[in-house]
This record gives sequence, C-alpha cells and structure tokens, in this order.
Amino acid sequence: MQINTALLALLTLPIVLTGCNNNDSARKQTPQKEQTVHKPKRKEVVDHHGCKTWEGYVWSEVKDSCIRLWESGTELQQKNDWEAVAVVVLANDGSRAELYFPDEPTIVLPRKSNTSWGNDSLLLTGNTENFSLAKNGIVQYRVPTSAPEPAPPKKTASRKKKR
Repeated sequence: MQINTALLALLTLPIVLTGCNNNDSARKQTPQKEQTVHKPKRKEVVDHHGCKTWEGYVWSEVKDSCIRLWESGTELQQKNDWEAVAVVVLANDGSRAELYFPDEPTIVLPRKSNTSWGNDSLLLTGNTENFSLAKNGIVQYRVPTSAPEPAPPKKTASRKKKR
C-alpha cells in the first residue's frame, strides 16, 4: 500500500507542476493592466457668489458680478513700499469705487465728485491713469509710474566765426 501511494504521488507530480507552469505562462502572455495613478484635481472652489476662485475670479460689489482684478481694475502701489498693492474697480456708471487690499475686506467708496470717491477716512481721486488714495489726508497709494525718461541733450547753436 505504501508503494501504491508513492507511485501515485510520483505520477501526479508532473501534472501538478505542469499546471503551475501553465498558469505562469498564461500570466506572462496576458498583458496586465498598468496601475493608474490618480492625480488630485486642483481645488476647484466656487465662492458663495458663484465666482470660480481657481480661475482668479472675485466678487465685485460695484460691478455686481465676478471679475478678475487684473482685467477690470487699476493697480495702485503703496507710496513707501512699491511691493504693496491695492486695486481699484469703478462701477460702470462711476458712482462707486471698490478698493481691494491684500488680506483685508474690500471697501466701497461713494462718489463725491466727478473725479473723487471717499468716506470719512479714505479719499480716492483722479482717474484710471493717475489715481491716488489718501488716508486721513495723507497719500498712501498711487498708480505706478515708470521712471521719467531723461531729457534729450540741449542743442546748442553752432556759431560760425566771421572772417
């Protein structure tokens, strides 16, 4: 009986081994799906007004719509710190001016005259080419201006010596 069991084990061993090899070759022949890495989507945030903040839109009270500041506003630079900026956006009818400061809530100023908007402490004067913003009477921000070009050299009239 021991011989029959040993003989049976020897006879079934090649079949078992061949079956294992077939699985390996089958695995090698069928292409395996590559693992796809899912990249996280950028954070697509829509604010409570429906502005797509990931595309640079912010809500403008004076325009009553979502705007991009660099498209609709005028940049002002702080007088003593040219890296600090504010942005002015005028209502379509010019009745109000909205001020955007970094990390601060926006401020809406009513029109005081054709070229000025203000409240008790802030006064915006000028137009999109030369706005200035004063706080308590002291100019804090202005439209950036490029450095003035040097004046051309004066022409001197050449004098001919009379002979």
